[in-house]
Amino acid sequence: MSTPGAPSPRVRLLLTYVTGFDQTMDPESKLAKLIQSWPVYRQLTGSDPLGRGKAAQSARSVALTPRTAEADHIAHSVCPFCAVGCAQKVYVKDEKVIQIEGNPDSPISRGRLCPKGSASTQLVTGQRETVVRYRAPYATEWQELDLDTAMDMVADRCSTPVARAGRTSTPTATRCAAPWASPASAAPPWTMKRTT
Repeated sequence: MSTPGAPSPRVRLLLTYVTGFDQTMDPESKLAKLIQSWPVYRQLTGSDPLGRGKAAQSARSVALTPRTAEADHIAHSVCPFCAVGCAQKVYVKDEKVIQIEGNPDSPISRGRLCPKGSASTQLVTGQRETVVRYRAPYATEWQELDLDTAMDMVADRCSTPVARAGRTSTPTATRCAAPWASPASAAPPWTMKRTT
């Protein structure tokens, strides 16, 4: 049975977890540990008067590691969105892209990416790039197709007129009807996968 006025074991455990203090510590040690845990104290007494380094770190932030540290390898690429050609570092783990950043060695972008380039991770890993909603002509229901099947359908629809006209005809840029209706699709409807 606990003494009257003393916190219950559950409360003591919670206080130990939150404050990091053992309840058996003497008050002077608790006060010293509490003061040393304050970032402003570390900032004023340490070698970081501006509070940009260790003075601003908490116990949680010290334990954090960047997601790029776990990468198996780094592939170098170019941003696909515009003609500037900003260089990118693509961090890959287990054959999956985990992060895309600007390459600081690039003389063009010097490691900076615009918002579209920064979001190119979503272009590679986003759900909308691997699943396409398709509604067949005269159908009443949508069905989900994988991207490869949908791109094969586009290529078939675009290569059929070329095959009918023959290889000797003058090529013209025509817009192919997209076999899916996705307003957020990144690929314009006239793009197709090249088949051999």
